[in-house]
Amino acid sequence: MKVSIDYWKRKHMPQFLNLERLVAREQGREPDKEDYFLSLLNEDGVVGCVATSGDGVYGAMIYELFPTRLDIVHFMVQPVCWRCTIGIQMFNNLVAKCQENGRTVISATVPESYDGMIYFLASRGAKVKQIKRKLFSHEHKPAENGLYFEYSVPTRVIQKVPDELIEL
Repeated sequence: MKVSIDYWKRKHMPQFLNLERLVAREQGREPDKEDYFLSLLNEDGVVGCVATSGDGVYGAMIYELFPTRLDIVHFMVQPVCWRCTIGIQMFNNLVAKCQENGRTVISATVPESYDGMIYFLASRGAKVKQIKRKLFSHEHKPAENGLYFEYSVPTRVIQKVPDELIEL
């Protein structure tokens, strides 16, 4: 499924929250609340994007920008679309943004129970760099370890234009 990746707007919030509920149910956790997302998106250097097709939101991500890296804060794809390349399109979009702006690393810290995201990041070439002990805590569950992933952004290949093709 081909999607368009656009910056998050307030009009996306109802579908964004519905997507969060669906993903949270699949992961066996409580969904994050609207206030949490709004506070994140109001922080400096934090960007939200949605993957849309037609009138629907099929994926969403929130990331934080730093001078040399991009940290994925939240990344989700509608469960019925987990094998439809939406996540790959979203990740490739992040890679392209990093290449355009000179960022060399994409990082993410993922709870160790999120098998799907761990597999996804590993399949993209991200490597576990650190285990963060008892980082994530959930109501009625013991604290959980987080896996810190890093993905090295490939440099853009710039092809030299032969001199004879350059007009003077």
